[in-house]
Amino acid sequence: MQQQLAEIQNIVEDVLKLAKDKGATQAEASMSKVEGIAVSSRLQEVETVEFTNDVGLGITVYHGKKNGWSSIAH
Repeated sequence: MQQQLAEIQNIVEDVLKLAKDKGATQAEASMSKVEGIAVSSRLQEVETVEFTNDVGLGITVYHGKKNGWSSIAH
């Protein structure tokens, strides 16, 4: 868990540095990683078991009074 947290922090720091290197006056970034299991049942029987592994990254970049944002999910 600590290793995953460190990896996410490093990625966000790299994204913010890249934005600044490309000329952003300010930038905000966030990243999430969700892993889990979803189980559904019907008539007291397990119907489906789904494993999830979702990652998302979003960034807002400011250049003077202009801004733009982007996000990606996988």
